[in-house]
Amino acid sequence: MKSTTLQPLYADMELYKERHHYFYTKTNSREAIQVWTEKNVKLKVVNMLSKNLTNIIRMERPLRVLGVGSSEGDLEIQQLKKLLIEFSKLDACVCEPDKEMISHYRDTVNRRESVTSSVAFEWQNLTFQEYLKNVGKEKKYHFISLVHVIYFIGDPEEAIKNLYKMLEEGGMILLIVVTGDNGTLGSVPLSMHNSTAATSEEASITNYKTDSRQIKAILEKLEIAYTQSTLTEWIDVTLLVTDQVVMREASLLLDFLTLTINFKKTAPDDVFDQVIKYFKDNARAQREQDGREKFYLTNKCTVFLITK
Repeated sequence: MKSTTLQPLYADMELYKERHHYFYTKTNSREAIQVWTEKNVKLKVVNMLSKNLTNIIRMERPLRVLGVGSSEGDLEIQQLKKLLIEFSKLDACVCEPDKEMISHYRDTVNRRESVTSSVAFEWQNLTFQEYLKNVGKEKKYHFISLVHVIYFIGDPEEAIKNLYKMLEEGGMILLIVVTGDNGTLGSVPLSMHNSTAATSEEASITNYKTDSRQIKAILEKLEIAYTQSTLTEWIDVTLLVTDQVVMREASLLLDFLTLTINFKKTAPDDVFDQVIKYFKDNARAQREQDGREKFYLTNKCTVFLITK
């Protein structure tokens, strides 16, 4: 008999990492964010910071940067290189709870002399909640980056309050989150997770409902200035809309998209059918050069640039 209580994927971080890794073989999410960064960070972030923080440039003081949930660092390193165009020195704090990921980040940094010669790194192998408890909220930063992390750092309003308090006057927060309504991952039927977290502690750690609508409402409630833009990604869901849904790889992808451990085996039949129907109804078919037909889902994300 299938369970009526679905186990959230965050309950087992090793399984989460496995599914997350497979998801990135089926999407251009990372490339889409890299393209956005290449086109926009210099124009929308670096130029604004250099205008607001002229004393930092004039006095050749380091720009203080905080990365929250930095993962393996490829996106943050791209951001740091853009910041170095205007700021000669950076103090970068990396806050990442996964030991393997933070180790990979450090190895990447050590291979890039252009980064190590101009950036002083501080490595914090902690969750954001642990960072606030151990390091405190008093340390200030000029630039803070959160890329698809807001879901995992507790109550989003409290998190934004803390982040804004940590931001220097003239500074900026870059926050990327799934788009509500039109964002595919924000539309997959996942509301069951918010009532089936195994413990109140787990529920306080992760909020799967957080999307651009909640972030916008929080920022407006707190009267915090921001701008927003949209980036579009694709996800290859061919395995989920064809008979291949029985394959193990399909289960890995389905687990990540529903953020559920063994979704196919544990979800009630009506819930499983509802989710698969969602993918079938929203995926677009595309004929590949080799003649095979593939199905892609469009996913929209919102980039918030929060200023102080």
